[in-house]
Amino acid sequence: MQLLKQKKTPFVVALNKIDRIYQWKSKQYNNVRDSLEKQDASAKHEFKERLNKAILAFAEEGINACLYWENQDLDSYVSLVPTSAITGEGLPDLVTYISHLCQENYKEKLKEKEIF
Repeated sequence: MQLLKQKKTPFVVALNKIDRIYQWKSKQYNNVRDSLEKQDASAKHEFKERLNKAILAFAEEGINACLYWENQDLDSYVSLVPTSAITGEGLPDLVTYISHLCQENYKEKLKEKEIF
């Protein structure tokens, strides 16, 4: 992470294993925000605790981090995308978010190249 930070390389972090949260009700390949909304209070609480621990761990490395849907300053904060590799929850969010960031941040760098 320090290398990415030194090179000022933008990156996104997939916070995996949300399906391991106690009493998490999974829905395959669901949007993580929708999945989170449908959880019981205890699962939401555990999600928030784990998220806060992850944010603290990044802060200890000198990196600001927050959930991708709360990130208003992409230059100052790393986006965290909660996911589950087993259920696929959050994966649509991750792919869509990365695609969006690439389109927004690199559209000036993209150039047409004539082959012939």
